[in-house]
Order: sequence, then structure tokens, then C-alpha cells
Amino acid sequence: MARPADHPWLVRLASRLLENDPLCLSLLGGNPFPAAPPRWIRIELYRYRFAPLYDPSDSWWTRERLGDWQIPIRADDPRVRRFLDGRWARRRAALPAYRVGGATSRQ
Repeated sequence: MARPADHPWLVRLASRLLENDPLCLSLLGGNPFPAAPPRWIRIELYRYRFAPLYDPSDSWWTRERLGDWQIPIRADDPRVRRFLDGRWARRRAALPAYRVGGATSRQ
């Protein structure tokens, strides 16, 4: 997979999860952080393969950890802010606000 700079949407998603953004959390099956947003998020890279036919574990997949894809970030990380401001500032101004569960958010 390419570098995080090649996929700014994923860096933005991680950043919004750190803020407990309702719109981003609605993309998940449930809120994995019901008490409070996480302090750090990292993204790990795995290689998935089909499990061998007749695998005794009855698994569909096997996976191999390849390493960290994105270093751990926190909500107040200035490097993430600079990256996102540079990538999304122009787009953000043009997008309308959306209401999700009583909260207003911009994509």
C-alpha cells in the first residue's frame, strides 16, 4: 500500500476519530470509544490471504502483520494539523455542514 500522504482521507478519518466525530463514528458498526475518544491512533498494515481449503481452524483468512502504516498520532499533533490543513482547507470551505444525531460536522 502507498504512504499515508497518498491517502489523506485515511489520515483525516483517524484524526476525526480522535475527536469522536459523530459522522465518522457512524461509518463504524458502533462507537468503539463510548466513554471518551482515544488519545492515540495508529494504523497497522496487514497482508490478508485466503486460508487453505479444509483448514482445521475453519478460518476464511490468514493475515500477516507487515508493520505500522501510519505512526501513532494524537489529536493535538501539529504535524497532522499541518498535513490536513494543507490538503483539506480549500475543500472544507466549499462543503456544506451535515447533521448527524444532533451534531453538526463537515466532511
